[in-house]
Amino acid sequence: MVEKLKGFLSRFYIGLIILFLYAPILVLVALSFNNSRSRVTWGGFTLQWYGKLFSNGQIMEALIEEVNDSAEAPDAANPPKVPMVTGRLSNNTVVHVPGDASLIGKVVKVCLDECHGFYYIGHCV
Repeated sequence: MVEKLKGFLSRFYIGLIILFLYAPILVLVALSFNNSRSRVTWGGFTLQWYGKLFSNGQIMEALIEEVNDSAEAPDAANPPKVPMVTGRLSNNTVVHVPGDASLIGKVVKVCLDECHGFYYIGHCV
């Protein structure tokens, strides 16, 4: 009987520790989708805070490596595209910016406008 009680108390104690460690993280994640600016009242579900987070253009330096040759020949269906160059940020992430071959090998300041998963679209500052 004593062994059963010890086992129950040890599992209960570990459960409380896990609850106190992970409950604040779960509450923070849930409240990050709150439509209200207040953390006290729930204003509904929204993704606006994440939209603001990812739309904030960050300025970083990029080493331009090559001309992006994905531009198609212009015709009536395809308007002419802006020539793009491809570079890498300091964390080795790919970024595409408008430019020409004269930027290859140069380090330029880039404002990151859009995130597309594994690469960014930006413009030179």
